[in-house]
Amino acid sequence: MEQEELYKRPEEDLFDLPDLEFEDKSYTRICCPSCNHKAKADDLSIQDKVAKCSNCHVVFSFKKALQSIDSVPQKIKQEILNPEGIELFSYRDDLEISFKEPFSGMEWLVSSVAFFPAFILFLNSMKYGFSFTSIAVLSVIGVIGAIFSYFRFKQLVYLTINDNNLDIHRRPKLLHHRKSYATGDIDQIYIKHKPDMALWKIMMIINKGKGQEHLELTAVNSISKAKYLEQEIERHLNIQDVHVPEEDG
Repeated sequence: MEQEELYKRPEEDLFDLPDLEFEDKSYTRICCPSCNHKAKADDLSIQDKVAKCSNCHVVFSFKKALQSIDSVPQKIKQEILNPEGIELFSYRDDLEISFKEPFSGMEWLVSSVAFFPAFILFLNSMKYGFSFTSIAVLSVIGVIGAIFSYFRFKQLVYLTINDNNLDIHRRPKLLHHRKSYATGDIDQIYIKHKPDMALWKIMMIINKGKGQEHLELTAVNSISKAKYLEQEIERHLNIQDVHVPEEDG
């Protein structure tokens, strides 16, 4: 029975009717204009809207093919205003974002490992008495711990984006190294919540050869900061925000 005929049945049967199915216009298939071969995902450059046919090796633009998607009404996404603790600086085509990052699990582990011997030494000294060696060791550990904690609380994350790279580094550097990613390889930014430590991770999907890799970019201690960072990074990279299966919410 056709769907239109089903909906002509009496009102008492309406609750048993199946939902009407409508054609989804929010997607399109990219085909080579030369040989009509369907382009694979690996052959497409979404940012440049250029593809290379794996069948006849013709390079072509598929910008017009995406106009039908752009014309589909999209859900209005709420603008996230700049939360306290995040600074933005934009110059020409470069963007710099600075903010504080909460302690990571690795940093807590390093701190625990460093202070555990000191705690054992302190208990042993309380029982058998303090010697010059024990006092010196406790003093050194205490000073190192205090210096590390001071600079760690002063540390800022600097995330810079230009035409070629997305760089992330920290000042002071401490246990972290500068990392750089090609902006052309970045496919999507999304948020992943870590409730056990009250952290929101900023995740990044990188195109790596034949597949994609999910990398943790940074982490913050509030959902508003996480959504703001996601918003500004995607805006500067001209990435359309889409839902990722691994994303929270």
